[in-house]
Amino acid sequence: MRFSLAACFLATVTVFASDPSRASDRRAPGPAADFPSLDSYYPLAAARAGQQGTVTIHVCVDAHGNLTEPPSLAQSSGNDELDAGGINLANAGNGHYRPATVDGVLVQGCGAFRVAFKLRGSAGLPVNDPRFPTIGARITKLNDEMTRRMQGRISEVGNPRAIGAALDSGDPAAERTLREYARSCDSFIDETVGLAADFLDDIDYLQESPDIPEAERQVFKQEWPANRSALVVDIREMVESLRDLVRVADELGDYVAFSVARRSPQDGKQVGMPALDPQLNALRQRARAAVEKLQSIMKARGEVSPTEAR
Repeated sequence: MRFSLAACFLATVTVFASDPSRASDRRAPGPAADFPSLDSYYPLAAARAGQQGTVTIHVCVDAHGNLTEPPSLAQSSGNDELDAGGINLANAGNGHYRPATVDGVLVQGCGAFRVAFKLRGSAGLPVNDPRFPTIGARITKLNDEMTRRMQGRISEVGNPRAIGAALDSGDPAAERTLREYARSCDSFIDETVGLAADFLDDIDYLQESPDIPEAERQVFKQEWPANRSALVVDIREMVESLRDLVRVADELGDYVAFSVARRSPQDGKQVGMPALDPQLNALRQRARAAVEKLQSIMKARGEVSPTEAR
């Protein structure tokens, strides 16, 4: 079993025209085919932090594709850095806009377009790049150590099947089992975040480490930001899946605590959880969905999940 954080995303920007409601004989202005390269305007700090979002920019353009006034923010992405990146891109596009048209005639006009700042996947951690073999070997060691430490903690957390087993048993101890599992996951989340932060910091240091050839460091500085952004996204998704499990386990504990199924056994037999209870079934489905999402994230990175959902 391997629990690595191997992944890579490329910072990309996609532009969408945003005036589909106009009649066919009237078209708003928008980015032309020779619009500036979009990747250059993804704010580096936002990409490193794994931040994504879509910003809508309002522009007014003359009949020659030139801006007639400074671009403005029509709708925020919710992130100041991404908003600024969208404005910078719009300004850089001056002279590269498709003018508005009325009945096929080029005219001055105003319109809006959306810029989607997203991170998309590609290869894994840069461990086999021939341009920086020393750094690749160091990353491999760091990744192996991260894997070893995560495996140890995974074995301590336990199997999500314990949730279903506790419910099926109808044992009054089920509530305690669920609470303990939730707290164990909570602790695991905190440790995962800490381990991941240390892992990223150690790789960041390789860009400046004096015992690594300068030529390798310079190339790595150009490649690492996109990989780092991808890892941040992966970590956030995995942590959120684990938090879903914690929430569901706590809610199931509440259910068990107040369920009529916790009453004394009838006819000498222990009463289990009611199989057709809609609330219980909904909680079961949420628990299963959280585990499956976590497995999907890990398997997409070439990893094996710690347990199988049932």
